[in-house]
Amino acid sequence: MKKQFKAQMKKLILLACVVVLTSCKKEDITPPFIKLLGDNPLTHKLKDSFQDPGYTAHDQEDGDITSKVVVNSTLNTQETGSYTIQYLVTDASGRSASASRTVLVKNQLELDQQTGNYAVVDSMNGAFRSSYSDLGNASTTENGKIIFDNFGGYTGGSVKVYAIISGSNIDIPTQSGIFYPATNTYRTFSGSGQIISGNPFAFVLTYNEQNASGTSIIKATYTLQ
Repeated sequence: MKKQFKAQMKKLILLACVVVLTSCKKEDITPPFIKLLGDNPLTHKLKDSFQDPGYTAHDQEDGDITSKVVVNSTLNTQETGSYTIQYLVTDASGRSASASRTVLVKNQLELDQQTGNYAVVDSMNGAFRSSYSDLGNASTTENGKIIFDNFGGYTGGSVKVYAIISGSNIDIPTQSGIFYPATNTYRTFSGSGQIISGNPFAFVLTYNEQNASGTSIIKATYTLQ
């Protein structure tokens, strides 16, 4: 009986030690950590396919938990704008961590710093015609497309005149039905040009301006301010 009693006591003592050791184990109160690789914010060219620069996730108790990261994104590479990629990870204890990356999708013209306010000088038949300012905005959906607010020095047009910049060439596709309230006329524009300077950025356009009275051939020098 004594031997049996001693054996049972040893078992109880061993069980008590296990309980004590288990209860004394330190609680995991440290959340995991996500490290983003690459730039943040990150600039990305419109229409290009996107490759995430990457990330890692680590937890004090679980170690490397990169494989557990869940990624959610609003990114749309087909339209310029500011987008967010959200990264979330949860460790074995249920503690979570998150990180976010801002992605700025930009037109190639913005990356090349070819948009903004231009000083314009017009001439017709070799003689000075006018000088004015014109704002060139990049298209939100088409690389190389620049949209002018004040083309030809006319304000308040119902349709903005645009051009396509490709390499050193500039093309103004035929654009008709552009109504200007100040002159109460409809106008049609078309033409082409060449980049003449990179710093400051400048180009020369030769374009046709047609209205009910006829067609004028105009040469315009655009210099980015």
